[in-house]
Amino acid sequence: MGDLEANIARAETAVRAAPVGHPDRARLLDDLGKYLCSRYERTGNVQDLGAAIVRLEEGLEAALEVHPEHASLLNNPGLCFSYRYDRAGNAQGLEAVIDGSEAAV
Repeated sequence: MGDLEANIARAETAVRAAPVGHPDRARLLDDLGKYLCSRYERTGNVQDLGAAIVRLEEGLEAALEVHPEHASLLNNPGLCFSYRYDRAGNAQGLEAVIDGSEAAV
C-alpha cells in the first residue's frame, strides 16, 4: 500500500500546483480521484470514497467538452458511485453516471 500512498501524495501535490484553468488540471483531479477510489477498495474507508467522488466530479467540471480526455473523464466516476450505492444504497449520482457513461461511448 506504500506505492498507493505515495501516488496519492504526489497527485495531491500536482493538483495544488495546477491552478484553475490549467490544461492538465482535469486529468490530475481524475488521477487523484482514481487513487482515492483504489484506496477505498483496499481499506473500506468511506472518507476515501467521498473524497474520490469529489475529486472526480471536480475533474469533470474542469474539463471542457472539447478536452481530449473528456470521454474518459465522463466514465471514471461510475465505479465510485456504484461503490457508494452498494455500501449505503445511495443512488445519488447514479443517473448522472449512466448518462456520462453513455455519452462517453
